[in-house]
Amino acid sequence: MVTATPKTIMQSDLPDVEKISQALRALRTRLSLTQTQLGQRVSVTKSTIHRYEAGLLKPSPYVLLLLWRLAETEDELRAFSGGLVDITRTGTGDSSASSSGTARRNKAARRTS
Repeated sequence: MVTATPKTIMQSDLPDVEKISQALRALRTRLSLTQTQLGQRVSVTKSTIHRYEAGLLKPSPYVLLLLWRLAETEDELRAFSGGLVDITRTGTGDSSASSSGTARRNKAARRTS
């Protein structure tokens, strides 16, 4: 299980564009989504996702929140939160993070259906 605790926001804590770019591409690949499909999930266009992945554009705080909700790995969580939350993993093994991510995706799918 992954827990997150909000921190005081500092300018130096804002997400790094390069880390976001790498994590976004990894997230999209892991979820087997096209740029168009991921864009639909976070309410942006395919070209905007392309610009995020190329490091040409930084996602808005709202888009970062939506990406953070899709994230499952610690690297993804850290990249999309940019240090705005403390990430800690509890439990044994990675299966708890994976199952909680699956539960989040299933819940989101039910809401959109």
